[in-house]
Amino acid sequence: MKVFCDFDGTISVKDVGAEFFNTFTKKKNIGIVKDWIAGKITARECLTLECSLVRATKEEVDKLLNNQKIETSFINFIDVLSKNNIELTIMSDGFDYYISNVLKKYRLENIKYYSNRLIFYDSNRVKPEFPYYDPDCPVCANCKGLQIKRLKSDSEISVYIGDGYTDRCAVSYVDVIFAKEDFFNYCSKNNILCYNFNNFNDILKVLKEKYPPYLRNENMK
Repeated sequence: MKVFCDFDGTISVKDVGAEFFNTFTKKKNIGIVKDWIAGKITARECLTLECSLVRATKEEVDKLLNNQKIETSFINFIDVLSKNNIELTIMSDGFDYYISNVLKKYRLENIKYYSNRLIFYDSNRVKPEFPYYDPDCPVCANCKGLQIKRLKSDSEISVYIGDGYTDRCAVSYVDVIFAKEDFFNYCSKNNILCYNFNNFNDILKVLKEKYPPYLRNENMK
């Protein structure tokens, strides 16, 4: 079994990317995001425009990130996966700088992740880089479906966990889907089989019930 998981609003309690942009553009980015959701601009265009509005030093960004929290049940989830030799990989259309910062805060820096890059310059400016961009995907700057297709093995059961708009790109490439909020609404609307969840303990309960051979060594809390 291999598990792929979204970061913003799934592992993190808040959408850290939204917090970052809303704070350091003084919410001037909101119209840009609406244009992206409406399909008027691509994800790369959206993030590039948002970044152009940001005015923040690294110190100011770090102060914001120090207040970010992860879902408390995620720690137990990772522990159970580790005991059963199940790899988890984070898939994010957000940025490496804040993902790395938050993971280090909880001593989870060994978790692999794939995301866009955030570059600081001129003391208080930022710009994005898109190392995993798929030109055939209009939804994402870092297409989660493309990454999962590349990383998964046909001999493994693949699990995806997410909550938002860009998670929809993963549905065609995984065997089991856990969804909440916008992602759950999308799956329900399109008759895509998924499990609704509130936290990672909910996910463990389903995996234990449906796939017991993969969770023989679990200390469920």
